[in-house]
Amino acid sequence: MPDNSKLNTPIFFISGWGFNSKILELSPLSFILKDKVFSIDAPPWSTPIDRYIFFIKEIKRRFGPVHLIGWSLGANIALKLTSIMACDSIKALWLLAVRRGYTKEDVKGMVHGIKKDYRAVLRAFYRKCFKGHDINDYRAFKDIIEDTLLEGFSQGSLITGLNYLTTSSIPVIIPPIGVKTIVINGRFDRIAPPSLAPEIAGGVNDRGYNDTFLYQKTLNCGHLPFLSREFMEVFLRIEKADTTCL
Repeated sequence: MPDNSKLNTPIFFISGWGFNSKILELSPLSFILKDKVFSIDAPPWSTPIDRYIFFIKEIKRRFGPVHLIGWSLGANIALKLTSIMACDSIKALWLLAVRRGYTKEDVKGMVHGIKKDYRAVLRAFYRKCFKGHDINDYRAFKDIIEDTLLEGFSQGSLITGLNYLTTSSIPVIIPPIGVKTIVINGRFDRIAPPSLAPEIAGGVNDRGYNDTFLYQKTLNCGHLPFLSREFMEVFLRIEKADTTCL
C-alpha cells in the first residue's frame, strides 16, 4: 500500500439511507485523515443542497479541495453537488455502492415494515449491508454504532429517505467536467449489485478508465466499500495524484 504519511486532502462524506457518518469510524479513512473527515449528520435526503455547498466551500477555504465521497443514497446527492460546484473545490468525486434507481415497488415492503417496527427493518438492513464483509466489522458495528443509529431516526424520516430514492435515479453517470470521478461497487453487494450500477457515458476501457478521467472498479466486498483494503489502495493512489481540475 502507498505511503500515507503526507495525506492532507480533507474528505466530505455523504452517507446512505439509515446511516450517518459514524459508520466511517470503522473505516481506515478515519485513521489516515483523522481530523479532516467532515460530514453533516442530518439525514442527507432532507438536507438542503445549499448547506452542503456552504460547508464544502468553507472546508476548501481552510484546508483545500475535498474528496467528495457519496455512498449509496449519498452518491446521488454528491453527483448533483458536483454538477453545481466549481471543480476547484473538489479534488475527486467518489460514487460508492451507487445504483441506477429504485422503484416504489422496490421499497414498498420496507415502507410497510417501517410503519410496524422501524428498528427491526433497520437491523435487517444493516445485516444485509455487511454481507460480503469481515464478520468482525459487523460485530464492531453492532457493539459501537448500531444502537446510536436505531435511536437517531424516526419512521417519517426513514420513509422520506426511501421516497427520495425512488425519485432520484441515475441511469447514466456523466462525469462532471474537470472532476476526477471514481465509481466503485461491491461484487457481493446485495443492495446495489454491480448488475444494477449506472452505465458510464462513453464507457470505460479494460483497465476501468475513460477519456474524462473516470475510473470504475468492482471490489471484493459488500455494500460498504470504504471498509475494504482494496478501497484504501484505490483511495491512496488517487489521493497522491496532483491534479484537481483536469
